[in-house]
Amino acid sequence: MTKDVKIRLELFCGSRPKMGEPFSQGVYTYATNGHILVRVDKDPKYDKNEGPCLMGLPFDHDKFATWQKLPKLPKAKGCELCHGKGTVDECSECGGKGAIKWSNGRHAYEAECKSCNGDGLVGGRGLVCPNCRGMGTCHTYQSSILVKGFQLDMNYLERIKALTNPVLAFEPDDTCCKIIRFKFDGGVGLLMPMRQGGQ
Repeated sequence: MTKDVKIRLELFCGSRPKMGEPFSQGVYTYATNGHILVRVDKDPKYDKNEGPCLMGLPFDHDKFATWQKLPKLPKAKGCELCHGKGTVDECSECGGKGAIKWSNGRHAYEAECKSCNGDGLVGGRGLVCPNCRGMGTCHTYQSSILVKGFQLDMNYLERIKALTNPVLAFEPDDTCCKIIRFKFDGGVGLLMPMRQGGQ
């Protein structure tokens, strides 16, 4: 991995199988959640992690001559789950279940935990927040911005913005996959645009 560039790869991981942590394949290390992916020079500490098959993905960044800066984004809000800390702990009141159960001997009851609002997690210092992926801020779910005819998720653009010197490339004539390419100091990435109008 490029020595002067520190990349928080966990920002790009997800919860799907084989996507929960960065992984190495060949001479590169990757992080993805299935919608966004980054590739950097191999970091041996991720060699044992198994990742998804990446065959057929267009790592053709060299063919693009025109790159542009990221669009200006509206200010993101503090994450409601971690309260802007970027990390969470298991809720101590419900034990991470999101609900409280009790019984009076005749009847059993269950109610949403008020301490964690049913999430099972509260702001803390332990786990990376699954909502903001450790950034402490986020846009509302599925907030998007239209760029060059592509509907792009603003939370993914915020993650790209956290990289050093990120730029985007668009290929509007690419009817096959319509994947946005991006590059940054130390690596490259791919971003899937959002569907427009339920397509």
